[in-house]
Amino acid sequence: MRAYGVILAGGRGERFWPLSTPERPKPFLRLFGGKSLLRTTYERLLGLFPPERLYLVVPPSLQALSQTELPELPQENLLLEPEPKDTAHAVAFALRHLPEGVVGFFPADHFVGDEEAFREDLGLALEAARELPGLLTLGVPPTHPATGYGYLEQGEEVGPRLFRVRRFLEKPKREVAQGLYRSGRHYWNAGIFLGRKEVWLEEFARHAPEVLAGTAPRISLDHAVMERSERVYMVPASFPWDDLGDWLALERHLKGEGENLALARHVGLDTRGVIVYAQGEELIVTLGLEDLLIVRAGNVTLIARKDRVQELKALLRKIREEAGFTPSGQEGEPTP
Repeated sequence: MRAYGVILAGGRGERFWPLSTPERPKPFLRLFGGKSLLRTTYERLLGLFPPERLYLVVPPSLQALSQTELPELPQENLLLEPEPKDTAHAVAFALRHLPEGVVGFFPADHFVGDEEAFREDLGLALEAARELPGLLTLGVPPTHPATGYGYLEQGEEVGPRLFRVRRFLEKPKREVAQGLYRSGRHYWNAGIFLGRKEVWLEEFARHAPEVLAGTAPRISLDHAVMERSERVYMVPASFPWDDLGDWLALERHLKGEGENLALARHVGLDTRGVIVYAQGEELIVTLGLEDLLIVRAGNVTLIARKDRVQELKALLRKIREEAGFTPSGQEGEPTP
């Protein structure tokens, strides 16, 4: 049975504003060097899917940018979703265009620390998806009590390194996250899902027929199908993973031994725990600062407390309401 990989790259990535903009959202940024997150995701999947069986879902506004990033992607494999309404609709849209077989869906903006282990785990999940009449996912063993991730609860073992998923849990509060982290049976939800096309369509018809009909409002795949389905299975992941949700993710992966993370020309005095980003040769100078995020992109400068970064979406709404538009930074990449 053939397998197909679908990359979902329609997210706006607003918590990476002002670098991430509607014209160049997060999947198209080069946060870790010379390749965009989208390009890195595509190349990671080539070890399991031939190019003709890889697809990309984006809105029409990102068609040209997608073709620039992935020029070898067959034109018919670039699926332009007319009205993006979150991941459930993106998945249903892709299923209408795919042949029969196993179909896997992959976010375009995640960090994977061991690609060989990723391909091994995903290969196991693909084989299970061929055999089981259910949906498969990868669960990441938590390394800390994160409150920004959803969780999976491990159920009974049904095969080697293969378990039922007892339930999905929303992003928990701190005290709940600590209990999940200590339990030994809860995993981070990496947002990677696989299943045979007919199983996908059966689960949508059972739990979210309005999404298949295109009449539902915005809704995630987790809420529409995965949390409601009674036939979801999990392979525990053996690779380091991060969903790169906001600027603090760069600190987790790029910060060295110094007191600050400088993705710019930076000179600081009595400055600790600061993330500094700027495009080009601009110089950022700090004095007596602690635990701040400073981003200079295009004609926009953002200065925020690191513990408030999760509120960037609300800040952007306020800018739209008060200024009548969303300022966009210019395209550019960090310079480690």
